[in-house]
Amino acid sequence: MSKRIELSLEKYETFLSVIKALKDSCTDLSIRNGMICQTDDLSKAIFKIDLSPVFGERVNLLMSSIKVKYDLLETFRKQRVPMSLEFDERGYSFQDTVSRLYFVSPVEQFINPSNRFIPQEDLDRKLSLEEEIILEYTFESLILKRLHAFVRGLSATRIMIEFKNGFATWKVLPSDKSMNTVGDLSRVEVNVDIEGIAVFTTQPFLIGVEELKSKIFYQQGKTKLLLQLTSELGNDIKVPIDIWGISNLVENNTLCV
Repeated sequence: MSKRIELSLEKYETFLSVIKALKDSCTDLSIRNGMICQTDDLSKAIFKIDLSPVFGERVNLLMSSIKVKYDLLETFRKQRVPMSLEFDERGYSFQDTVSRLYFVSPVEQFINPSNRFIPQEDLDRKLSLEEEIILEYTFESLILKRLHAFVRGLSATRIMIEFKNGFATWKVLPSDKSMNTVGDLSRVEVNVDIEGIAVFTTQPFLIGVEELKSKIFYQQGKTKLLLQLTSELGNDIKVPIDIWGISNLVENNTLCV
């Protein structure tokens, strides 16, 4: 039985902005009831995105190799044409009045295990936290551009936050320790008595948004920190995105750059 969803230019652009945000972190994409809730390939970050503003209904869709498919789907966006998404018993197609791209739905067991949909009860268990917020900080456009430059220049995959003497300093760490270079991104005053460092993957910070709000919580008896990032993807039609990462809280001299 077939089903067809009309996608305006604005909705299609927002959907592609979601794939663009995930394609360097996730091999595959799992959408269940119009929601994305999955980890990246390395299980270092959890992404949750509500796509109901795009689809307007509870769509279920599996897409493999999203980096390759993004390049194909981007062709339609560049030509700025209204699209439709049509499902049949074997897969689904993105099409306009002239051309279409048909994708056979992958079997879920062959989707990257890290990219499979996370049910809400499992997500709640993973994100169990203490109510006290240690830090709130907004990465504005200027800082995000510097972060991109530091990550690119240092081939960085890690961002560290160091709590020391009442301040939290975000640092971009090089992948090659022999570079002996660290990018100090920003320094924020902290009103909580905390000392130590935590390290997160850089990829959630590189999703192509103008602003990224962050919160950090204690987790597991103050031995771990939970980082929450929130923003919106899309221009005219926006969808909310939440990203979480978890790190051990270790002593300041434990990690050598």
